[in-house]
Amino acid sequence: MAVACDVRSPDSVRAAFAAIAKRHPDIHVLINNAGVYEPFMIEEARDEQILASLTTNLGGPIFCTRAAIPMLPRGGHIINVSSESVAEPFFMHSLYRSTKAGLEKFSEAMTRELAPRGIRVSVVRAGAMMDEDSVMSLEPDVRKRFVEGNIAAGIDFRVRPISPYASVTNAFRALIDLPQDVHADFVSLHARAPDRR
Repeated sequence: MAVACDVRSPDSVRAAFAAIAKRHPDIHVLINNAGVYEPFMIEEARDEQILASLTTNLGGPIFCTRAAIPMLPRGGHIINVSSESVAEPFFMHSLYRSTKAGLEKFSEAMTRELAPRGIRVSVVRAGAMMDEDSVMSLEPDVRKRFVEGNIAAGIDFRVRPISPYASVTNAFRALIDLPQDVHADFVSLHARAPDRR
């Protein structure tokens, strides 16, 4: 069942979950994966860039979690997708890093809040992921500063391994399938360079 939803809008989230509840009064898993990833310097950021990052990366998971809680039975699971950039000094990522760090703190709070109801909350801190046909389009000047700033910070995206999306989503499946008496609060996933032996 596909339902259109703008996670930045509380009304859109409410409407989407109401539509889901008509067919599925109980849901067992919520994966908060929507995100805006756009490198920029804060002093140059447009209002819409700041608001899109805040409302999609942090507000969206909060709105969706709030809507899902009444539908999640004991044994339900919320997975919040964070980013390796929380722990690494990526250049031009101040707002992206901040919203993902906020999501991790929100997840910690939800773990405590929802534990009495038997609902698990996990953070998946994922590394870079992309499909073969994905391209990050940046204006030439932004791309140049982004690449040079990250190289100066010791991060070279030209040689850094990247995971395909499917590898990360398979990790979600493994988390969901954990026995009910096992809980993974935090999982960190990193791309590995292919084995060339």
